[in-house]
Amino acid sequence: MKIDSFTKAGKISNEDFVYVCEDFGFVLDGATGLTGEHVTDEKTDARWFSQTLGNFLIANLSKKKSLRKILKQAITFTNQKFDQFRGAKLVVSRPSACIALFRKIGKKIEFFVLGDCTIVTKNRSGDVKILTTQKLRTLDKQNIEIMKEHAKQEKIDLVDTDKYITPFLLKARLSQNTKNGYWILSSDKRAIRHGFYQKVSLSQISQIVGMTDGFSEIFETFNITSPAELCEKISNGEKLKDIYKILFDAQEKDKKCNKFPRFKVRDDASIFVAEF
Repeated sequence: MKIDSFTKAGKISNEDFVYVCEDFGFVLDGATGLTGEHVTDEKTDARWFSQTLGNFLIANLSKKKSLRKILKQAITFTNQKFDQFRGAKLVVSRPSACIALFRKIGKKIEFFVLGDCTIVTKNRSGDVKILTTQKLRTLDKQNIEIMKEHAKQEKIDLVDTDKYITPFLLKARLSQNTKNGYWILSSDKRAIRHGFYQKVSLSQISQIVGMTDGFSEIFETFNITSPAELCEKISNGEKLKDIYKILFDAQEKDKKCNKFPRFKVRDDASIFVAEF
């Protein structure tokens, strides 16, 4: 079995968390609430949330408990820790995290995805599948269209539409874990019911690639490579940092975000690989 991982901050503080071993692997994409509160001892509450949640998962995923139960316990634990910070219980928009996870359990393998993280799997016959959820992506696409419209009306670059888009982003963020919004790991354990879950035979799978949306931009936004081509590059020994460099360079060439519309020049980017 071959495992590998890579993470790179989009700016100064990396709010992603990535871990992989022979029995399980996952990425977390932390998000700080848009209402401006900052109560933890980390650089951002999102970083604290993903680090605390991630370390809980590392300590517990090898236990003989159902995956959903472990995830619910992770939410309870992380929020109990968060509530110990001064002012935490007054926070309107609490930190949250998207997740993409696999776990070997006997002769089976479990997958769980929530938010806009992605898992790409390749089976023994070479077929590639994308495991993800769509609600957050749909909201993001709607808000990018709003950004494009304001950029056109005001004759400015997309990257400069912050003051126009912030109220819409806040509205979307405050819809998390609601019927008409999107579901994500935060303070509500009901979110676990809304994640993508699948269990398949371990013998069917030859490769698993999990990533945050900061890395999946390579095929979702920039169309540099397809998911299948990404798997092939990795199988052929191309280093993850070199693949990321291709994305980084493309982002540098479009710093105004006009050619490839997105919320920021680059996001934190994380990826893990497990090959069997």
